Amino acid sequence: MGTQLNIDTIAEKIKLFGKTPFSTFKEILQHAEIMDPEENLTSLEMVREILEDIRYILNMIEECIHTSHEISDYGSESMLKKFIIELEKDHWMLTAWINEPTT
Repeated sequence: MGTQLNIDTIAEKIKLFGKTPFSTFKEILQHAEIMDPEENLTSLEMVREILEDIRYILNMIEECIHTSHEISDYGSESMLKKFIIELEKDHWMLTAWINEPTT
């Protein structure tokens, strides 16, 4: 799944529960818990920052999976598990890149 498709899928799930998802980037930024890192980072520092963000997102998704399971919302639980698979792969690839020996 691509990022936009994931966003749309989550928005549809929010609507399914009778709530209103954020509809603008400004709204999303106002409620974001992951902040922009400082400027002028090296590529290695950027990737480390991304890895930290992925770990944070994975923890949040795991909490949501737990809650979904508790309320028997197996559709959301399944959707979130798919997101975890994607993020774990991204994390693995970025970690491999960081650990590559430089020549």
